[in-house]
Amino acid sequence: MTNCFKFVPHLLTMSFATPAILNEIAQELDLGFRAFIHKETGQLVFIPDLMNYPDIEIEAWKEETALLEKHPSDFEEICKWESWEAFRVMEAFVNEVSGDRRLQIRLLDALEGKKPFSRFKYVIDNSGPYRQQWFDFKHQRMMEYVAQQLEALAFKPGQ
Repeated sequence: MTNCFKFVPHLLTMSFATPAILNEIAQELDLGFRAFIHKETGQLVFIPDLMNYPDIEIEAWKEETALLEKHPSDFEEICKWESWEAFRVMEAFVNEVSGDRRLQIRLLDALEGKKPFSRFKYVIDNSGPYRQQWFDFKHQRMMEYVAQQLEALAFKPGQ
């Protein structure tokens, strides 16, 4: 796997990482795609992560795959968070659920048991309006995570 957060000093500093760009990258990562950024131009390339889609027909991303294979040193991968980081985001959301103590307890129980990701998902999927709050919260955190990576690569958001 590509080393995410590797500092590359020769990257361009540019007003590349707008909220729209951060949103696009976060959405693609959340959908199970891999995201790459060109070191000089900021061009974004997305391809399916075969770990998430082992049976996908990669032919549809032939051009993107060829570009990455032909110029691997020209791109840096923007990585999705690790499972322990995703777990921390779920924990942080539980602390945000202050209006429904019962839901908060159910979410905490889900995180403490076996298979915390699927148990958390089940509880949140059946939580009414908190379901959308979870998606919004998680997406905002993913955008912040992407921004941190781009900053580490010298792409400065909002400048």
